[in-house]
Amino acid sequence: MTKTELQIAEENIKHRESCRGVNYPNQQRWEDISKSHQSSCERFLEFLVRHEIEIRVLNGTTPSWLIEEITDLKQAIKLYSENGI
Repeated sequence: MTKTELQIAEENIKHRESCRGVNYPNQQRWEDISKSHQSSCERFLEFLVRHEIEIRVLNGTTPSWLIEEITDLKQAIKLYSENGI
């Protein structure tokens, strides 16, 4: 089963929190992983939004899978922001 970006973000934050105060190098590693994933989500979201406009113009509608992917990316980015990433 493929994980959503939100599920990956939830796991990254969970691992980061489990290392807090116990193992600083691991905590820093999970923080770096989370920042990298957040950046990737932001770039991919920007790409999809640009293409969503083109698809909507060509087809008159946005495919449901694209709406779901955009929503997933926005939720992952929001979760990172809410957790101080």
